[in-house]
Amino acid sequence: MRRGPVTHKATLAVWTGRNFLAVLALVLVGLHPGAGALRAAPVKAGEVVVVPVLSDEDQQRYREIFALQEAGEWNAADRQIKQLKNRVLVGHLLAQRYLHPTAYRSKFDELRRWLDDYADHPDAGRIYRLALRRKPAGGRAPKRPVGTYITGLERLGETEEGAIASPLKTSRAVRKLQGRVHYWLRRGYTKRAEGILEEGRKTRGVNDTAYDILQADVAAGYLSKGRVEQAYALVLKSIERSGTAVPDAYWTAGRAAWRLGRFDAAGDHFQVLASIEGISPDLTTAGAYWAARNELIHRRPQNVTYWLDRAARHPQTFYGILARRALGLRHDYRWEAPKLTRDDVGRIEAMTRGVRALALLEVGQRYRAERELRAVAADPELTRPVLALASHFGLPSLSVRLSGLLSDGEGHPGVAYPIPPWTPEKGYAVDRALLYAIMHQESLFNIRAKSPAGARGLMQLLPGTANLMVRGRPFSGIRRDRLFQPELNLEIGQKFVLHLLKNQQIQGNLFLLTASYNAGLSRVTGWQRKMMPKDDDALLFIESLPSKETRIFVKRVFRNLWIYRERLNQAAPSLDAILGGAWPVYVALDGTEKETQVAEHDD
Repeated sequence: MRRGPVTHKATLAVWTGRNFLAVLALVLVGLHPGAGALRAAPVKAGEVVVVPVLSDEDQQRYREIFALQEAGEWNAADRQIKQLKNRVLVGHLLAQRYLHPTAYRSKFDELRRWLDDYADHPDAGRIYRLALRRKPAGGRAPKRPVGTYITGLERLGETEEGAIASPLKTSRAVRKLQGRVHYWLRRGYTKRAEGILEEGRKTRGVNDTAYDILQADVAAGYLSKGRVEQAYALVLKSIERSGTAVPDAYWTAGRAAWRLGRFDAAGDHFQVLASIEGISPDLTTAGAYWAARNELIHRRPQNVTYWLDRAARHPQTFYGILARRALGLRHDYRWEAPKLTRDDVGRIEAMTRGVRALALLEVGQRYRAERELRAVAADPELTRPVLALASHFGLPSLSVRLSGLLSDGEGHPGVAYPIPPWTPEKGYAVDRALLYAIMHQESLFNIRAKSPAGARGLMQLLPGTANLMVRGRPFSGIRRDRLFQPELNLEIGQKFVLHLLKNQQIQGNLFLLTASYNAGLSRVTGWQRKMMPKDDDALLFIESLPSKETRIFVKRVFRNLWIYRERLNQAAPSLDAILGGAWPVYVALDGTEKETQVAEHDD
C-alpha cells in the first residue's frame, strides 16, 4: 500500500497499531544490533576463525528487514531489500513474507516461483503444500522440495514402555485391529477395547504374539483404572503364551502384583523384564530397580546390589541414576562438547545451506539457522561438525537433536543436556535446573515448538494457561503466537511452575508438580482420589499414574533435573529424598532462595 507525504495524523499512526510494532522492532535492532547474532568481527573458537558471510552493513539491513516483515511493513522492507549487496538470505525473507500468518496472502505464482528458486530451503515443504492448495485448475504443478531434513529424534524417541519392535508393524490386519483397540483405550473405554480385541481373535493375519501384545495393552488399561486384579489376570495370559516376546506384559504384571502385595511374583516379573535383550534402557533399568526393591523387602542385600548394578549401567535413565546413587557411584559425565575445528567450518561453508546458516546466525535468526543446519547434518559425515558448531554458538535444540545421532550414544551429555542461552524477562525465580529439565522434555529447546493441542514455545504453554498467569488476556487470538518469544515464554512458564508449587494440594511436592504440569492439577487430584494406591510409596505413585504419557513425562523431567543439578555442580535433594523413601520436595539451590522456598522440608 503506497503512502503519501507524512502528516501529523500519519505520525500519530506510526505509534499505534501495526506500525508501532515496526518502529519498536527497528528501535530494538538499533539498541542491540548484535542481539542473538554473531559479531561482525571474526569469531574465534580456540584457533578457529569463522569469517562472517555478510558485511556489517548487510547484517544490519537484514535484521531490519526481518523486523519490518514481522510487523507486515512490506513497502519499507522492499526498499531495504533493494539495497542488499549479498542476497544469500532473500529466499528466507520471501518465505517469511509468504507464510506470514496475518499480514500477507501469497499468490500461487509467487509460491511457484519461490519453489523454482529455493526448493532446498527449510520452508519449502510448507510453501509446497500451500502452493498445491492455491494452484488454479490447469496451472503448472509447483516444484517439489529437495533434500533431506532430519528430525534428529530417532534415538531420543525411546520410551519406558512399548519400546521394542513387534509383529504389529508387519500385518495389515494386525495394524487395523491395533488401531481400533488403541482408539478405545485412549478414550478410557477399556472394556470396549477388550471386546474389540476378542472379536479380532480369529481374524486372518492376527497371530498369537500380536494378539498377546494387544491383550497386554488392554491389561495396562485396566491397571490404569485401578482394576488391579482384572489387569493381573489378563496380562498373565499374554505371559503364559508369548513370554518375553511381549516385554510390556512383564512391566504391567510386575506393577500389578506389587499393588496386590504379591511381592515374590512381582520380583519374578521384574527380573525377567530386566533380562530381556533388545528393549530400551529405560524399561531395562525399571525392571532391574524394582527387582532390587523386592530383594530389599526380603532382606537379601547381595541380590539388591546385583540388580542395582544392572540398573546402574545406564546412567542417563531415571532408574539408572537412582541405582548409581544407591550404590554410591559417581556420575562421571563428560560435559565437554566436540571441539569446533577449522576443517569443520570449512566443510560446512562448502555447502550452500551451510553458508545460509552462518549468515542467519549473524543476523540473529537462530531458529532458521538451526533448520538449515539440520539439513546439513543429514549427511552422516557432517553430523559431528554441525554438532560442534551448534555447541559453540549456543544452539541447544540442535545440540539435543543431533546428540541422539552420535554413534557413542550416552557419551556426550554435554551436548544432550546443553545450557540454553535464554533468561526469563524478569530473571530466574525458580531454579534453573528445574526449568531446564521441563524445557528439555517439553520442547527440546525448540522456541517454535507447537503441540497439536496448541501449546507453544519452550515451556509448551497453552494460551489459556498463559492468560491465567497474566492479567488482561494478552495471549488471546493472534497474540497467542507471542508465546514463541523465548524470554517471555520462560517468564510465564516459571510463573506457572511457582503457581503450582504454592498450590495447597501440591505444597512443593515435585512429583505432584511435574504430573500436574503435564496432565493438569484437577486430573491428578482426581486420579489420587479415585484410582491410585493409598499407601505412601512415592515411586509406586508414579508408576500407578493412569496416563502413560504422564508417567514418562515425570520420569524424564526428573532424569533431566538430576543431570542438570550435576552439570550446575549442585546437590540433588530430590534424588536423596526418593532413595530415603520420602516424597521429593522443591528446595531452591540458586536464584532468590528466600522467595522461592515454598516448603520447609529437609530432604
